Amino acid sequence: MVKAKAFFEKYPQSPFRDRLVEDMIQWCRREDTDACYEIIVKTMPTDHRRYPEVMAVLEQRRADKRRKH
Repeated sequence: MVKAKAFFEKYPQSPFRDRLVEDMIQWCRREDTDACYEIIVKTMPTDHRRYPEVMAVLEQRRADKRRKH
């Protein structure tokens, strides 16, 4: 994720930006952990069109976890 964050910072207009975000989201779906989504939120650009979606998933996961305890 460090390399991904560096990529986003160095090449903010890269055509590969969307592909990298998609790969990160798919990875988290497979991992299925809160930590993975937290890493993505810290890594991906806040102005990316998928950022609100990822934040919503993370918030929902946190809310579900609170209800279970």
